[in-house]
Amino acid sequence: IKDKWLKDRVNDNIEECIKVAENLPSDYMQEYNYPGFVNMAKVKTYMKCLKYEKMKTCMYKDVKEKLEQNFGSLEKILEQTQLTEDQLYPLVMNLLHGDEMEYNF
Repeated sequence: IKDKWLKDRVNDNIEECIKVAENLPSDYMQEYNYPGFVNMAKVKTYMKCLKYEKMKTCMYKDVKEKLEQNFGSLEKILEQTQLTEDQLYPLVMNLLHGDEMEYNF
C-alpha cells in the first residue's frame, strides 16, 4: 500500500482485531473449540472485525480526501476543531448523509 495513512490504519485494524479475537469470553470460545482444529470463535470474530474495520477505514479515507480537498490539511482541521480523526470522520459523514446512514460510526 503506497498511501502511508491507509497503510497505518490497516495495520492498526489488524492489531485491534487480533486483540478482540484473543480476548473473547471463555464460555464463547469453548462453544466453538473442536479438538485438533483452530478455535473457530477466534477466527470468526477476527474475520468479522476485520471486515467491519476495513469498510470503516475505506469510508474514512474517502472523507479524509474530501476534507483535504475542500478545507486544507487534515492536521490543521484537527488542530482547529480539537477533535481526533475518529471523532471527526463520523461527524462529517453524519453531516453529509444524515438519516440515510445505515451504519453509525
